Amino acid sequence: MNDGPSVSILVPVYKVEKYLSRCIESVLSQDFTDWELILVDDGSPDRCPEICDEYAQKDERIRVVHKENGGLVSARLAGFKEARGEYLMFLDSDDYLFCNAVGLLFTKIKDGYDLVRGSYRVVRTENDFTNFPARTLGEINEISMYREKLLNGQIDSYMWGGLVRKTCYSEEVFRSVLDISVGEDITTNYLASKNFNKIFIFPDILYNYYMNEESIMHRKVASHQYLDRMFKTLESALAPDDKNDIYILQCYENAQHINFTFYNEVGFDKDCYLRYRKFIKENGTKEMCQFLGRKFFLWGINCRLFHKLFSKLYGYLLLYHRYKGNKRKLIY
Repeated sequence: MNDGPSVSILVPVYKVEKYLSRCIESVLSQDFTDWELILVDDGSPDRCPEICDEYAQKDERIRVVHKENGGLVSARLAGFKEARGEYLMFLDSDDYLFCNAVGLLFTKIKDGYDLVRGSYRVVRTENDFTNFPARTLGEINEISMYREKLLNGQIDSYMWGGLVRKTCYSEEVFRSVLDISVGEDITTNYLASKNFNKIFIFPDILYNYYMNEESIMHRKVASHQYLDRMFKTLESALAPDDKNDIYILQCYENAQHINFTFYNEVGFDKDCYLRYRKFIKENGTKEMCQFLGRKFFLWGINCRLFHKLFSKLYGYLLLYHRYKGNKRKLIY
């Protein structure tokens, strides 16, 4: 029997002084009240620590963890270790909830689901937003289907906004992702998937994802070496007899190396090229295509020189068309 609150809402906090109160107030305004809010101050250098403490003094359901800066995953781990609820919700500190979000999700997860989530909207200003209805709706009770849809984007990979049974996660899951700073959400969810049995997704818009221009200015992109490290972590979620899941993950892995070859900051890598060309020769491209950014990335892929020049040209066009010539930081 759980003696704590039903739901623990975990909020990593770092350099969001302008938005933190809005986030916290959205939790306080929930029509469902059996929650605790754990604010994890990840060594924020602004007024965030004081704001967190001020709210904790006003409401006993709010607790604060102050820690040295360690990144998003380490903050989630710190919050997870403190959580007393049977269910968890992850909420980013510059985002905010609709007032019925926790209650609606809680009502559904009590029907025996391990994860429930709704749809969301992207907010630029109060009157400028875009709704993003979930692409997959209803119940999913096949873990292989969930994993594949997670990889191909038919199920959003983000951690925030859903309600999940706490026992689906562990300290080990979060520790496995501590060195992942791009793709940490999809990696964490994929690792936890071995503990999922039933999932439900609502069409209702429950979450406001704030388009923080300050965060956009610090974009990062993964190198081929980083991708290899991330894929090794993903593979650890699978058992030897998960043969179909292993194959789908291999398709995803090779497709991602192709996709990233077409990013100017990443570019062509001979060893990766030889690996994904060999995989295509042995398995074809039917399953892989669902993970490709553009199907024309496969044009002339058997000719190394053409593939190298084509990807380089496309990379320059993408850099100046989408990113206005601003290169992202390459991480390894």
